[in-house]
Amino acid sequence: MRSYLEAIEVYDPRKRYLFTNWSDEDFSQSFLPETRAVQAGSREEDREVTPRYTLTVKAGETVEMSQFEAVTCVRHFVDREIDKEVSKLPESVKSKHYLAVGNPDMRKPYEDKTIREIGGSEAGSAFIDSLREQIRAEERAKMQAEVSEVKSEEKPKEKVAKNKEKEIKEPSNEEFGGLAS
Repeated sequence: MRSYLEAIEVYDPRKRYLFTNWSDEDFSQSFLPETRAVQAGSREEDREVTPRYTLTVKAGETVEMSQFEAVTCVRHFVDREIDKEVSKLPESVKSKHYLAVGNPDMRKPYEDKTIREIGGSEAGSAFIDSLREQIRAEERAKMQAEVSEVKSEEKPKEKVAKNKEKEIKEPSNEEFGGLAS
């Protein structure tokens, strides 16, 4: 992704991000209430409402957020910080620097020091990681059992083959009619 200005079609609520407020003042972002159907085709009274809430990140603080919260916050935070920097410039160059607000390439350095993904859809989940390790352990045990089974089947065959070789290489006296000395 070039910039968090680019639209994300579907947010993954399992993705987690670290948001760092590297500025010298607190940052707050409000999220509006959201109404969602609990089930497709549900009646109005069966809808779930997410209440309005505000996230505040103190200056110098890093917090973990969902993908939706982090992307929303980084957009507004970077806008604020670019605006603060541009407002300190002389009037003659302000218009050129305000272009950074809408330019993904110029925003990227600000975004990179503000937000970092700490897990994909499943990555980072201790539960998922433990399940994967359990599956790997079961697969290893299954493979070791199969290898042991194959080795145990090979050993008797090897012994029989070695005994046959000995019988061929070392004939008995009776076979030669007692001629062997």
